[in-house]
Amino acid sequence: MEFLTSGPFKLPTFGRTTAFGYLERIGGLRLLGEDFLPSRMYLEGSSGPLYGLSMVLTGSPLSESDLKNWLGKESVFTSLEEVGNELQKNVLTDRELTSAFSEEEEPRLLVEVLRDLRNFETSLCCFYEFYK
Repeated sequence: MEFLTSGPFKLPTFGRTTAFGYLERIGGLRLLGEDFLPSRMYLEGSSGPLYGLSMVLTGSPLSESDLKNWLGKESVFTSLEEVGNELQKNVLTDRELTSAFSEEEEPRLLVEVLRDLRNFETSLCCFYEFYK
C-alpha cells in the first residue's frame, strides 16, 4: 500500500482507494502466485470506508476529524482501524447479520466474506453508497 501511495515510486493517479482495490484484485486473482491480505483496514485518510464507518456508528457521514471528535465524546480513544476491527468482530458474531435466509436455499453465512479485511472495508463503502 505504502509503495503505491507514497514515496518516490508513488503512481500519480493512485490514491488510497485505487491502490487498495488494485492490491485486492492482484491478490484475489493470485497474479503474484498467491492471495494476500492487507495487514489492516485503511480507514484513516479514506473516503468511502470512513464515511461508511461513521454512518454505521453515528448515522451520518462525518469527516475524519468529526468522527474522531465524536468517538472522543463517546470515550473511545483508539485508532479508526481499531474501531473498524472492533466493528468487524461484532458483526462477525451477530447471527442475524451474518445469516441470510430465502425459501429456495440453505442459509448463506456471510462470516467468511466479512472476515476478509478487503471485503469488510469494501462493505463499509457499499453501506455509505447505499445510504448517502
